[in-house]
Amino acid sequence: MSIPASIEFLAKAGRAAPSADNSQPWRMSWDPQNARLLLSSTSRSSFPAGHPACLISVGSVAENIIQAAASSGLDLNMRQVAKLGNVHYEFRIPQADRAPTVLSDHPLFLRHTNRLRFASNPVEESILAGLNADRQGGARLVRIHRREEIVAVADCVREASEIRFQTRENHEWFHASLRFDPVAVARGDGLDVATLGLPPGGAAMLRALSNWRRMAFANRFGAYVVFARVEAAPIARAPAILAIVAPSTREATLDAGRLMQRVWIEINSTGLAVQPFYVVSELLHRLETGRLLSGSEARAQNVRNVLSTTLALRGETVHMFLRIGWPICEPHRSRRIPLEEIVSLDSSYQKGMNG
Repeated sequence: MSIPASIEFLAKAGRAAPSADNSQPWRMSWDPQNARLLLSSTSRSSFPAGHPACLISVGSVAENIIQAAASSGLDLNMRQVAKLGNVHYEFRIPQADRAPTVLSDHPLFLRHTNRLRFASNPVEESILAGLNADRQGGARLVRIHRREEIVAVADCVREASEIRFQTRENHEWFHASLRFDPVAVARGDGLDVATLGLPPGGAAMLRALSNWRRMAFANRFGAYVVFARVEAAPIARAPAILAIVAPSTREATLDAGRLMQRVWIEINSTGLAVQPFYVVSELLHRLETGRLLSGSEARAQNVRNVLSTTLALRGETVHMFLRIGWPICEPHRSRRIPLEEIVSLDSSYQKGMNG
């Protein structure tokens, strides 16, 4: 059975969403009446299935699908569903009179990550105040533009990065996502090193340190301190930062992904550049789940306390920081996996047909 035109249209829109390390940990299944947007158990994600980073990715895909449907006048009736501990989205297959056309100039297709240096020009407060994307379910947007607040966030990024660079699991997750050669890049998933904006020799250094034993040896001489300062520097120089905050439940994390994507699309539409920072969110998740590097508990707790005060958190956590500013250069963009690896006929329906 061929993929309905409306499902193909929506899947192409969903595929344009960002994901943790470009892992695209989602899939879409369909039968003649309904479709489901699910976390994938077969993706090559560096994060384990069900990790908040993966849920955020699925939420951002849902936002793209909703925006694409609205732009084409398709009625989805999308809803968030929780079954047996799994949270996903279900929606009715639109019965379009004609095959919708993917509009490459729709703002959702223009959204992108920019890890390069930004101009020093300030971001006008009128732009920040004028953002329409403010809330989604349990998630909300926090605008950070005062210098003392930016410095506080940068310090938290540096602390979280120091701990991450000393954590073997995080190290191995990140390096598993890297794609160095054209064959690996052509698969369409993972982090193409060309998108990282590395200085000359940066890719070779990443290769050399991909082995944890080498990284652990370098850390004896303070490598984690140097790398953390490098990672935090763009945040410290940022004209403005946006934070996506929400409770840490699975439902609220999906809401955070939807809100993040809506904000990101809107920001890019103004001409501003965006770079996501997840390192602090990962630290807070490890603190909450008791999976921190031994001896780092007090530092992680301090990060949480600083952010609780700076962002006026109310039983919430930070799901993402977005560094924003005026771009200087056009970044290299990530590829996406083929559509046939994303969309499939629902297995239970197919089994019924074959039975």
